[in-house]
Amino acid sequence: MGYRDLETEELSFMDKVKKNWNGFRAFMWNPEEKTVMGRGSKSWGMDNSFKSLHYLQNEFRLDFIIILTENYIRRLFVFFKQNQQQRF
Repeated sequence: MGYRDLETEELSFMDKVKKNWNGFRAFMWNPEEKTVMGRGSKSWGMDNSFKSLHYLQNEFRLDFIIILTENYIRRLFVFFKQNQQQRF
């Protein structure tokens, strides 16, 4: 067989597909370790709670910025309106 051993014989295309598919399935759901994508339920719960809190914090920050900006613009309009009336 030349430089190849019997153990390192090249796999057929379908054998490669089956091997990769089984590896992908084990990655998506591993019934032995009961993990999804390599993470357990506690890990997923902690991650989702962190992301939810982070999302709420950012949304609160955005709402606060919008309120401040809106209030600032309203004051500017009032200021310019008063100055225009005083000039003429």
